[in-house]
Amino acid sequence: MYEKNYWDSYYPKHKCTLEPSSFAVFVKEYLNSNDSILEVGAGNGRDSNFFLKENYRIQPIDKSKEAVISINTLFKKDIALNMDIRKFHFHWKKQLFDCIYSRFVLHAMSDYEEEDFINYSSKLLKDKGKIFIECRSEKDDLKNKGIILSPNERLYEGNHYRRFINKEQLMKKLIHKNFNIIYSIECTGLSTNDCEDPCLIRIIAEKA
Repeated sequence: MYEKNYWDSYYPKHKCTLEPSSFAVFVKEYLNSNDSILEVGAGNGRDSNFFLKENYRIQPIDKSKEAVISINTLFKKDIALNMDIRKFHFHWKKQLFDCIYSRFVLHAMSDYEEEDFINYSSKLLKDKGKIFIECRSEKDDLKNKGIILSPNERLYEGNHYRRFINKEQLMKKLIHKNFNIIYSIECTGLSTNDCEDPCLIRIIAEKA
């Protein structure tokens, strides 16, 4: 609930870049021609827009109503859906996806929501489908700031919730759901800007 409220108030007040993230550009090297992609937590649509322009089939979803408005305005059609992955799984009656893409979203989820994310990702992916994750590591310096909610959860100004992720635990959860880890890294330098250089986790896993 923290994050939905935060982002619903954030998007109307801020003009965000439409340039693709470094993670989206990185992920492109692991995609096959015409792959279908479910983007979970699509934000303002910057990466969905990139994948669409590269001729991939993209389905953005986001829990923030304002984010969905932003995406649909960008695409000039109602492509994005205002829902989480659990609701999407029960709503979606079409084909399974080749890929699920999630950037800067897992650290906005509670541990329970993370379990749902992995579980429903498995259900929505084709066999040999890939899941792409980029999120904040528990080694990120930002963990030393904010209001402490739990050992790995913090609350920042404006009800901005973050949960800092343990890479080994995340990989174990993926493996438990029959994913094979094909790439993983944990470091700074992956997504820098003028304000920060966060310590991030990148994981690519394939459904067995």
